[in-house]
Amino acid sequence: MLDIPVSDIRKILYEKEALTSVLNTHLLKIKALTSVLNTHLLKIKEEENRLRQNYFLCEELIKMDMSVTDLSEEMLDKMISGKEEYIYQLERIKRQDRIQKIFDISKLIVCIVGGVIAVIMCVQLYLELCNTYMSAPFKVITFVLGLILVVSILRIIVCNETK
Repeated sequence: MLDIPVSDIRKILYEKEALTSVLNTHLLKIKALTSVLNTHLLKIKEEENRLRQNYFLCEELIKMDMSVTDLSEEMLDKMISGKEEYIYQLERIKRQDRIQKIFDISKLIVCIVGGVIAVIMCVQLYLELCNTYMSAPFKVITFVLGLILVVSILRIIVCNETK
């Protein structure tokens, strides 16, 4: 719990001088940790206060039946501390959404082209095999299997696009 190694504890039992040096070292570590935790706690409290103020402001806006567009620039500045950072984050998210939309469209195009090519190849294979080598019952079986294959491929494409 104190992060003191067993070897240091044994030294402490036999040497009193070692006690002071080890404890001083660990005390310094504890003080450093305490200062880091205090700094982090202050940041959390500041964020909590800002969120609490925003919460009360939003409650008041709801009670007064106002929208955000009705607010003055001063109130918006108070509501959003670090406005530039917030705007930058929104712009970054918007850029990422545009890029994601482009990727989604390109994936859709690739899937459609792949599906069309697969269907064309299946039809070509069916026509080649059926017309030259197969009897009537085999033609029907091959047609049904080809149809199942095409439906399966299209279903895979559609399922991948809906995810």
